[in-house]
Amino acid sequence: MKNSKPYTGGQRVRKAYATAIRVLLSYSWLLLGKKIFGQAYYDKRIMALHLRNAQKVKNAIIELKGLFIKVGQMLSILSNFLPEAFQKPLEELQDHVPPRPMEQVRDRFLREFGKMPEEMFARFDETPLAAASIGQVHRAQLPDGTEIVVKIQHADIEEVAQIDLQVILRITRLISWFYQIQGMGYLYTQVRKMIEDELDFKQEARAMTKIAQNLANEPGVKVPLVYEAYSTSRILTSGWSDGSKISNTEQLEQWGLNRNDIARNLLKAYCKMLFVDGYYHADPHPGNILVEKSGDIVLLDFGAVGQLSAAMQEGIPRLIEAAVRNDTQAMIDTFRNMGFLTEGREAQQMAEK
Repeated sequence: MKNSKPYTGGQRVRKAYATAIRVLLSYSWLLLGKKIFGQAYYDKRIMALHLRNAQKVKNAIIELKGLFIKVGQMLSILSNFLPEAFQKPLEELQDHVPPRPMEQVRDRFLREFGKMPEEMFARFDETPLAAASIGQVHRAQLPDGTEIVVKIQHADIEEVAQIDLQVILRITRLISWFYQIQGMGYLYTQVRKMIEDELDFKQEARAMTKIAQNLANEPGVKVPLVYEAYSTSRILTSGWSDGSKISNTEQLEQWGLNRNDIARNLLKAYCKMLFVDGYYHADPHPGNILVEKSGDIVLLDFGAVGQLSAAMQEGIPRLIEAAVRNDTQAMIDTFRNMGFLTEGREAQQMAEK
C-alpha cells in the first residue's frame, strides 16, 4: 500500500479533490476528442478509460479509508449509476478493506471501558475477521467460555466522518454540475443518513434485539444475541455464528442443504419484517447473511435498518396484487395512498407504463 499512515484532514480533502478532478478531466478530454475525431475514436478508447479511472478511484479510496470505502461499496452495486467497467474494481472494496492496527483497537477499548481487551475477555484474537469503513470485527471469548464477536469502531472515525461527508457533498455537487447527472443529491443524503445511523452502535444493538424478538417464531432464521455488558455506543459484542456466506453455494452443497428451503425461509423472514413488523434489516448483501451447517440463516450487521410507514406496509402488498391483476386504477390508487402520486392525467400515464 502506498500510504499506511493516516491522512490529515487537509490531506484527505486534497487527495479526494485531486482524484475527482483527474477523473473528470480525463472524460472531458475524451469527449473533446470525440468532437474532433468522431464516434469511432471515442468508442475505441472509452472502455480502457473506464478501467483506468476505476482503478484510480479504488486506489484513492483504499488510501483514504474512512467513509470513502462506504461510498465505493455503495457505488459498486449501483449498476444504473456508473459504467459497468467500474463495478468489478469497486466490488473488491466489499471484501478487501485493510484492517487497522491493534494499537488503535486497544485505544478504543481504553476510551470505552478503561481496560484492554485482554483484561475483559478470556481470549481476544488480534487478527480481525473482517474490516469495514467504520470499524472491524474480532473474534473473542467471554470469561465463561462463550464464543463472541466484537465490533469496534475505528479510533478516529468520528472526526474523519465529518471531514469526509463535507468532501463527498462537494464532489457530488461538482459531478452533478459538470455532467448534469440527476440523483447525486439524493445519493448523498442516503449516504449521510446511513453513516450517522451506523456510527451509533447502541442503535444497532437495539435494532438487533428488536428484530430478534420479531423473528423469534420464524423457522430457520436467527439474529445473534447482544451482550450489553460488553457493548457501548462504539463497541458492540454479540454471539458468534459459525457459517458460510449464503452466496457460497459450493459449501451449501457440501453440507447437503436444500437451497430452496434456505431461500424460502429468508423470503418469509423478510416478508415478516416488511409487511407485518414494518421494521427490517436493510443491508442484505451476502456478507451479512450466513448459513450454518444446520441450514439456519443468521442475519448480521444491523447498522442499516429501515422502517416502513403504515401506509407503505399496507400499500406494497396491495400494489403487488394490483400488478398481478393488471388493475391500472388500483395501482394508481395505491401509489397515491403511499404518497408517490398526486391527482391528474400524469398519474394515470405513469401507472400505465
